[in-house]
Amino acid sequence: MIKKIKRDGYKIFSSNYWKLVAVCFIVTVVTGGTTISFFRKGFDYVGSNYPIVNNSLSIKSNSEIVDDFMASSDEIKGYMNKYLGKATRGVLATIVNNVNKSDSFLFGVLNAFNQIIFKNRLGSSIVILIGAFISFLYWYLFCNVIKVGKARFFLENRRYRRTRLGRILFCYQDKNYKSVAVTMFKRELYTFLWSLTIIGGIVKHYSYFFVPYILAENPQMKSRDVLRLSAKMVKGYKWKMFLLDLSFIWCYILGFMSLNIFNLLFTNPYREATYAELYMCRRNEYINKKEENYNLLLLEYLNVSVCENEYPNIKKVNKKVKDEKVEYNFWDVILLFFSFSIIGYIWEVLLHLFFDGVFVNRGTLYGPWLTIYGFGGVITFLLFYRYRDNPVKVFFLSMISCGVIEYFTSWYMEALYQARWWDYTGYFLNINGRICLEGLLVFGFGCCISIYFLSPFLIKLFHNIDKKFIKLVTIILLFLFMIDFAFYLIKPNQGNGISSSVSLIIDDFSTYNYNVNV
Repeated sequence: MIKKIKRDGYKIFSSNYWKLVAVCFIVTVVTGGTTISFFRKGFDYVGSNYPIVNNSLSIKSNSEIVDDFMASSDEIKGYMNKYLGKATRGVLATIVNNVNKSDSFLFGVLNAFNQIIFKNRLGSSIVILIGAFISFLYWYLFCNVIKVGKARFFLENRRYRRTRLGRILFCYQDKNYKSVAVTMFKRELYTFLWSLTIIGGIVKHYSYFFVPYILAENPQMKSRDVLRLSAKMVKGYKWKMFLLDLSFIWCYILGFMSLNIFNLLFTNPYREATYAELYMCRRNEYINKKEENYNLLLLEYLNVSVCENEYPNIKKVNKKVKDEKVEYNFWDVILLFFSFSIIGYIWEVLLHLFFDGVFVNRGTLYGPWLTIYGFGGVITFLLFYRYRDNPVKVFFLSMISCGVIEYFTSWYMEALYQARWWDYTGYFLNINGRICLEGLLVFGFGCCISIYFLSPFLIKLFHNIDKKFIKLVTIILLFLFMIDFAFYLIKPNQGNGISSSVSLIIDDFSTYNYNVNV
């Protein structure tokens, strides 16, 4: 039996090799497994410009990691400045700095937000509790659920060569992830409790072995029924399953010798394909004998001949926006411009107030509007609303267009007034201090919110108001805006926290470069 199952598993594995490798790699990465083993590397600098690699097997505890963070904000910046670039400002730079310095991605990100939002006022114990809570939610709602998705992929892939990688997300696509998460949690909890008896843990490991595969067939099944059905299906087969696991020992030895690369490219996908064959062999036998609750195994097209198609019952996810197309006119566009301008003004004022504790009248004009937000919001809405059926396309097109608008606006204002109203020097992935990745990401998300929610909402709101009143308000806003624009032509809004002269920026940048190089 074992030889036949492994032989059939190898056929599946070799017939769709790269896709199986990709699925196992993705699941391993997102669930926090090790893809390539290596020693943890530290860098010691002993009177030399060259790093001395310190191969250490010691692992820090969470509290040690967080305490190091609390005491080393300046050290992190110096490390990044010297070895990883000049990005020390902004959210992304702070996150990148902390993650690169730390031994923990999660705690690196948490400490970055602690520095940005709470100014390092949170203690290490609070950061650890937050990290533990986030880790549990991620494990509970994603890691365990994605394992069921992996089982679904391998079950479909046995016969359907065009099974999509996205099938590992089928629990979310079919909106069954909550019930799956509960069942998988109970499986892990019971296995852990039984493992306290050592032998009981091994027995229960095999008793609940088929739980992900049963859920892959029937994700709506009650937890109690899933666990009971798995135990019944493996009854009398535990020793054979143990021998099957033992037959892979030579693969694990080669994986260890190759720093886990062999496991990544061979052992993991081969083993998963074999496990799928094991489940199908026992499943079909269980159904043929009409054993208890056999009718709960629902997937009826798993035993067809191999074909170059997808599983026939896959429900295509409808990505089209179901709402009706929004009709707008000239007055709507003008009011949208003012709405976005005012929203942008409020956003930047609150941002300054939050981080600096000072109210600043942001923008080149004197009124409560930032025209770059108005123009950007209106242009992206007019150009990209037609692509609303493709959110990814809308996001990246909005990023690019906002980047172009922001860059050339900065260049024009600097050439005209020898001053900058924003400067991203020191931000992660910036271009001449005019635009940066962090800002473009914010603009991309903001434009998506505008196109899908805010703009349709505002236009419908405008249409529900008396037309004469709308026109009157629009004319008044245009009149006030023209007066403000006239003052701008005479002398734009400038001052501390609003703008900086180019000469000061150059001096600051020169000093910054000097400090970095020193």
